[in-house]
Amino acid sequence: MRSKFISILSLEVEKNYSTYIAWLVTTLVFLTVSASLIGFPLSSLSTSTAPPTAEEIEMFSARLAYFLCRGITSRFEFNTLFIVVAVSASFTREISRGYSRILLSYPISRRLVFLVKSMLVILTPYLAYIIATLLIAPLHTRLALRPSFIVNCIRFSIVILFEMIFIYSVAILPMLLIKSPPYDVLFSLLLLLGLRYVGYIARELTYAMPPFFFNLLIDYLMFGRVFTVNEAYIRTVTAFYLLASSAGFLAAYVYFTRRFDVCRRR
Repeated sequence: MRSKFISILSLEVEKNYSTYIAWLVTTLVFLTVSASLIGFPLSSLSTSTAPPTAEEIEMFSARLAYFLCRGITSRFEFNTLFIVVAVSASFTREISRGYSRILLSYPISRRLVFLVKSMLVILTPYLAYIIATLLIAPLHTRLALRPSFIVNCIRFSIVILFEMIFIYSVAILPMLLIKSPPYDVLFSLLLLLGLRYVGYIARELTYAMPPFFFNLLIDYLMFGRVFTVNEAYIRTVTAFYLLASSAGFLAAYVYFTRRFDVCRRR
């Protein structure tokens, strides 16, 4: 089982390495030149000319972690674009070129193929953001890498991973059903970005739509409460997102492992 996992993982990385490398480079550049990153108020560390105290440094590091990680969840369009393109490259492009037919003709578990592909698509942008944040923050200020910065980055990274899983879970099933790039990319982008702009149109749903909801979760983790909504609202919407993500992922998993026909194109 382990050897097959490593073999499929190596094959997937070899076939789509250009997509993942492009994402890593783009993420580093994007975070480096981001207006939010450059514009973090260093003056907030201390308003006096005296050296900052240990408490001020810890508070500054915690705020920097919050500022960077909240900015990641706010880039919903950027995250959506990569994940949708990566899903298309990993699944539908290989179907259209006949690679999937050859791969699945070998005695390889479809479950393992699906899980490896899913893992790469979800974890690549997630790890890219985390690595970029940890690398860029010390360059931004030598006071960044404090215990509060590391602890808060770990806490906030759960929300970032949550967002990546949600985007993937919404995009994957339509792509498997359509099987025709670039139409599947267009449909998934319209679907996900449509959710994003519902928050602008229906004001009563603003804090339930991405990325507003993921920003809300990071606010709640940082401050313990938020002024815009109550705790019951956060719990309810979190449960809905967990259910939606689980249902989308499970539906795609069942379809790919039991009913998916790589020979039939739409």
